[in-house]
Order: sequence, then structure tokens, then C-alpha cells
Amino acid sequence: LNDTPVTKEVTAGHETIFRIENRKIRHCHLNLYKKDAESGQQLAGAVFGVYSDPDFTNLIAEVTSLENGPISVNDLEPGTYYVKELAVPAGYLLDAAPQTVVLHEGETAEVTFRNNRDYPTAGNFGMVLVIGTGMMTLCGAAALLGRKYLKKER
Repeated sequence: LNDTPVTKEVTAGHETIFRIENRKIRHCHLNLYKKDAESGQQLAGAVFGVYSDPDFTNLIAEVTSLENGPISVNDLEPGTYYVKELAVPAGYLLDAAPQTVVLHEGETAEVTFRNNRDYPTAGNFGMVLVIGTGMMTLCGAAALLGRKYLKKER
């Protein structure tokens, strides 16, 4: 919208021409990166939603991260956008905090999500306890049985 006022004097019996020119909007671009929080290495397979509202009801684009380079969302109009991580690569925790991006005409903005690895601790430790307890029980049973058979042979 060209909001520059144009004034002309209009007189009776004369033709007056108004010329208002609008220019084309230069669209914006959004580059998204998904990186490991510790190493900074780019990760493939994360899914992001780009929304035009803070309630995350109007999805503009859904994109998946690449191993090299950004994911680009192009031809956006200037304005405020909200980026939310929808899915993560295997072995990583979801970053539930959305990011807000304000794009100005012709601008390319970058957003980076950094995710921590999902190190299961209770599950692995619990399995070690179960296996260890089972092994100890088997060793104890084998020792008792071996002792019983040794007594019979003497």
C-alpha cells in the first residue's frame, strides 16, 4: 500500500488525473536449523511447523530438517511468525519452547533449535539390575546343584 498522500487541485470543467503507484512487496525468507546442543552438529529428521498465529492454529508450512544446510521457507510476507518443533530425530528430546520471528520486508531470518540427546538412565539401569540379579540367581543355583552332586559322588 502506498500511503503517500497525493493532492491535486480540481476545477470545474477540467479533467484531473491522479496517478498512484504501488510497488511489489519484497518477500521474506526463513532459514531453520536443527543442531545438537553439545556438538553443534546439524541434525536431519526434525519436523517444524511455521505458524502465522501464536495459538498455532494457522499452519503456513511444515518442513523437515536436513543434515547439511538450512531448511528454507520462502516467499513469506513481512510479519510475525511462530516456529514450533513438532518431531525430533531418534535419540533427542523435543524442544517444546516455540520461537517467535519478526520478518521485515526483503529480510532473511535464521532460527536455530538446539536439542539435547535423550539419555535414558532409569530404563538402562533397571535392565542392568534385572540381568545382574538373574545372573546371580543362576550362579547360586548352579553352585547349590554342583554341591549336591559332589556329595553324592563321594
